[in-house]
Amino acid sequence: MGIVVSLVIFHTTYSILKVSVSTLIGEEPSEDFKAEIRKIVATTVSGDVKLHHLHSHKYGDNRELTFHIRLPADMRLEDAHRITEELEKKIKDKKNIETTIHIEPIVAKKK
Repeated sequence: MGIVVSLVIFHTTYSILKVSVSTLIGEEPSEDFKAEIRKIVATTVSGDVKLHHLHSHKYGDNRELTFHIRLPADMRLEDAHRITEELEKKIKDKKNIETTIHIEPIVAKKK
């Protein structure tokens, strides 16, 4: 009987911790949410921007989003920074989510 009770307690503890830890360390957002973010990016940035590595973090009532975008390697740093600031502001205005964006260069593959 004691083993059964221990297993039930372990299972319950594991279930609670799994949900709690997942939201703290970040989890992949739903496909619908990712589509909404991609739409915001597409309407903000001209050209083909590669968006990937989306993670959502939740701290109490505060939700945060991190993701990577690839921009042309020859883009000026000031322009890339302006783009990320604009994206962060639009996401905050539309979704009420603080966002951190990591920029990566799009480099041509060597032949």
